[in-house]
Amino acid sequence: MELVIRLYASEMYGRNKSGDSLGSGTMQRHLPANGNIQRPGFAGLESRRQMASKTTNPFTFLQQVRSETAKVTWPSRRETVISTIMVLVFAVIAMIFFFAADQVMALGVELILGIGR
Repeated sequence: MELVIRLYASEMYGRNKSGDSLGSGTMQRHLPANGNIQRPGFAGLESRRQMASKTTNPFTFLQQVRSETAKVTWPSRRETVISTIMVLVFAVIAMIFFFAADQVMALGVELILGIGR
């Protein structure tokens, strides 16, 4: 958790990983006790982000999962079949290429060192 906060602070206040200041923002901020992360805003405006809750009701979680999966654009059966065929064809092409490369290297080792096969 502390590492995430340090990385967040380094991005917000111009620090690199070694801790050197890259800009005018040399102030280091820490996470406040209330759990809100405060970001500097324009002319005093602050945007706050609430940290995620550590406990979630399983029923609520499943409802959220169902609503999110309803938003997904699933591929059609035709698109799935075409994609599967493409993957299989390219896997066969890769298999042939690596088999040929292995045979050529084995032949080279046999000719140069006289061992193998």
